[in-house]
Amino acid sequence: MNVAMEDFFSLPIETKKLNVSELPFHGYIGSSYKSLYESIAVSYLDNFDNLQSFTNPIEIVHWFSVPLSELDEMIRRMIAQSFGVEKYLDEHLNSTYNILRPNKYEAPQTSTICKR
Repeated sequence: MNVAMEDFFSLPIETKKLNVSELPFHGYIGSSYKSLYESIAVSYLDNFDNLQSFTNPIEIVHWFSVPLSELDEMIRRMIAQSFGVEKYLDEHLNSTYNILRPNKYEAPQTSTICKR
């Protein structure tokens, strides 16, 4: 997964900026020069075509996200059953989606040492 994320963040800035959305925090964040923080959101992870539409297929991200989405659905199903509202579960599941937002942080590069 680390290699896939390194590949993901090593994409050219122009490619990253193609990941846009009108929804807040959906898309690419961190486009300023020498930014110490970058974040890329990909929605609908269980849809491999969605990953391909953003960039080259990243099989390991898809491989990671499908079981995670299945686990999420299983947990929601168990919670709905425990509250006795499983008749509303399909409607709830159809109204939600999964999003993966990996973040990359870098330490600031300084040439001075702070002394106290």
